[in-house]
Amino acid sequence: MIPYRNTKALADLSRNSNFKVLGPSPELISAIDDNLYVFSELSRRGILQPKGKIVISSTLETLERNPITLPHVLKCRTSASGSGCYFINNETQLQHFQNEFLGEPLLLSEFISGISLNIHGVITESELHMSAPSIQLVGISECAERAEIYCGNDYAAVEQVSTDIITSVREQTEYVGKWLSSIGYTGIFGVDFVANRDGAYVVDVNPRFQGSTSLLTQLELKAGSITTVEKHISHYLGETPTFNIEQPKRFEKKEVSKFLRGAQIILHLLNKAPVEISGGVSSGIYSFENNVLSFVREGVSVLECRSPMEFALTCAVPLGGTKILPNAPLAKLVFPRSVVDSSFRRLQPDISALTRAIYRQLLSPTIL
Repeated sequence: MIPYRNTKALADLSRNSNFKVLGPSPELISAIDDNLYVFSELSRRGILQPKGKIVISSTLETLERNPITLPHVLKCRTSASGSGCYFINNETQLQHFQNEFLGEPLLLSEFISGISLNIHGVITESELHMSAPSIQLVGISECAERAEIYCGNDYAAVEQVSTDIITSVREQTEYVGKWLSSIGYTGIFGVDFVANRDGAYVVDVNPRFQGSTSLLTQLELKAGSITTVEKHISHYLGETPTFNIEQPKRFEKKEVSKFLRGAQIILHLLNKAPVEISGGVSSGIYSFENNVLSFVREGVSVLECRSPMEFALTCAVPLGGTKILPNAPLAKLVFPRSVVDSSFRRLQPDISALTRAIYRQLLSPTIL
């Protein structure tokens, strides 16, 4: 079994059955899922992170008088895809979280403005492999109502990122990988960064498959390379392919082909109240030209797109009559090209128009 993340229930079932879970122990995963533990361990090793401190929520009011920076980033002990992570911009928000998490230990850190990036790694007993990095899409207004929500990844856009930032991402990933290896972790993992001219700051370590792992696998297959997931599987089957530790290095222009060509965006319900899906669209391969959304053929992945103007609408598109809660994911759109503009924070105009067309198809006119 190859789970998104191993759990105690799966581990117990595996011990009493004839199947093997290909992943690290649930105890180790739970430890690394603890934001407070990871922050302390990376700080102790001098790995670049936003400046921060662990606080009890009852002390948040005193921090407003002597802030780390504005806005703050507040993290609960565990977080994922934007849940358990909050941007604090003013005293009203500070008071809200003071009341919501009263008495709980929290991580409060400075907000760093920059590019959000993500990368995968695979650790074996003696080796580290790093995947191509991606621009991570967070809080895209067309895709999510909250600024902290994970909205997708753009691998193609990384080609426009400076070599210094890519080098810093790879350096910090190697340091994180060495730490994970030192505590017994092997297999696939991910690291989230915010990067600017000062370097790439580690903001999350993910001891599991990630929201972008499926897209990464599709793009690696399309590029004809051994996939990151295959390396994870081979390691746990004892058949690890031969690959050396990738030392940090500066990318030259001739290496630009190492970047992957594709992107994905995840649409969430933007309404502040539950809605009922109209059922106007289903999964498949689509095109969007001249503001017209057209079904082209059956399909679920970028591998089935035959031109840059096609995309896959996938990931359990809800059926008509389904009731959806605010901020819940509606669908995933997967493209064989970049979707963000040169700022890396906004969708390209045609992609923005496409998201509006998808919403119109999915949601009842009375809701819109």
